[in-house]
Amino acid sequence: MPDAFTVLWTHDTCRALRKTNRVGERPPVAFSGIHTSLPSWSAARAGDEVFSLHVNRGEVFVVSRMKVLDMERSVCCGTPP
Repeated sequence: MPDAFTVLWTHDTCRALRKTNRVGERPPVAFSGIHTSLPSWSAARAGDEVFSLHVNRGEVFVVSRMKVLDMERSVCCGTPP
């Protein structure tokens, strides 16, 4: 059974997506890495889901739902929903 993970997107990340007219589009990649400011998904596997969340003035917004296709970054976006 797949697992689900969450990642908190900052105001800066959401602002950058709005500036590049990405509103309403599925992001091609999720931000992750070994830097402490980025989420660690060492337990994530192909088939798991990642929910990007944003908190603004005490409200939680689901920005995006993504599915992990692979952990090698060889597959980017998959087919549109």
